[in-house]
Amino acid sequence: MKNKKVKISLIALAAAIALAATGWVSAFCFYRPSYLKGAETFDISGSNYGEEVTVMSFNVRYVTPVDCGKQSWFYRAKLVLQIIEEEKPDIIGFQEMTTAHEEYLTERLKGYAFVYEFRDGSSLKEATAIAYRTDRFEQKEKGHFWLSKTPDVQSKDWKSERYRDANYVVLKEKNTGKELAYFNTHLDAKSAEARINGAKVLMNKVNTYSVPKIITGDFNDVAESETYSFITKSANFSDARLISEKATTAKGDTTFTGYGKETNQRLDFVFVKDGVTVKSYKENDETPFGAYPSDHYPVIVKILL
Repeated sequence: MKNKKVKISLIALAAAIALAATGWVSAFCFYRPSYLKGAETFDISGSNYGEEVTVMSFNVRYVTPVDCGKQSWFYRAKLVLQIIEEEKPDIIGFQEMTTAHEEYLTERLKGYAFVYEFRDGSSLKEATAIAYRTDRFEQKEKGHFWLSKTPDVQSKDWKSERYRDANYVVLKEKNTGKELAYFNTHLDAKSAEARINGAKVLMNKVNTYSVPKIITGDFNDVAESETYSFITKSANFSDARLISEKATTAKGDTTFTGYGKETNQRLDFVFVKDGVTVKSYKENDETPFGAYPSDHYPVIVKILL
């Protein structure tokens, strides 16, 4: 009986692998040619701006054979571009940007400068990339560090499943001379210990700056978590959604959807501190052409410095 169950399990596993492989090959063959030939672009320099600064946090979902059909990056890429064109963010914090995303986004998003460093050298490497519009901002400083006991050295601690890091820029608005420090990160998905300690490393760096501060990211934790409590209470950052003059939330009160599941998990946050006024907050839950741009909804915040 035991051998029979093992055999059935192996057959089911093999069938699942075969199905995933078939779906990936289909998506690769069907969507990739138009993905490569597509000429769609968005140039932010053609958009006017006022006093408000529009910030977007967007986990664009890494490239994986598990994502078949319209969940494939080769299909979703144009949807990501469409959402960005609609929201016209001045600054974007991307999570899970792989080399495939890098090639597409840096080529198709015009008028933005990109700041990022991949967290490792593997074939599946990811970056917490930042893009900012160059006609509005001048870069004063940029940097990268690991969320570990040794932030200056590639490393991981506290049972972290992966190397976790943060990228940042200090920007000066050309018209007003106002400056801001912008940090983008992605905390560990498996280890709560790594998340809380990673947040502490992040805050140690963020709080070395005396200018207005903005942090975006996929924190892999909810508002009831120790990590969130530390950021908002101990580190005195404000959740942009809670202090916004106007907030538009996604259906299911979630930012992580898993491509359509109502998970009730708000994992993506924008935190602000030191003179940042939040005018509006939005979780964009649009599904262009009936498909999800990512397994996370992007978060868009309009602020005044």
